[in-house]
Amino acid sequence: MINQKKCEHCNNWTDGEKAFCDTCGGILDFKYRKERDDLEKELGNVPLLFEYVKIKNAENNKLLFLVEKAIHGGQAIIFAIITLVTFIILALPL
Repeated sequence: MINQKKCEHCNNWTDGEKAFCDTCGGILDFKYRKERDDLEKELGNVPLLFEYVKIKNAENNKLLFLVEKAIHGGQAIIFAIITLVTFIILALPL
């Protein structure tokens, strides 16, 4: 016999062993939901792989604005080169 659980989102009965409702896709398992929330909070504190440099008062000073944009362009070029080199290495036959 299948363990049935009533979805708190759509009020339809579904397999209680599943983490998501068959009808609406809502999360059924509270433990899973709590672990997922904790993981999202933890990942929210992880720095981005590619984060732009921000210069204070760059929007008010044209020279600082240009320097900031040049730095952003350099970052984009470096990231593109790293991506290209990675792609070439992965494409090489073993």
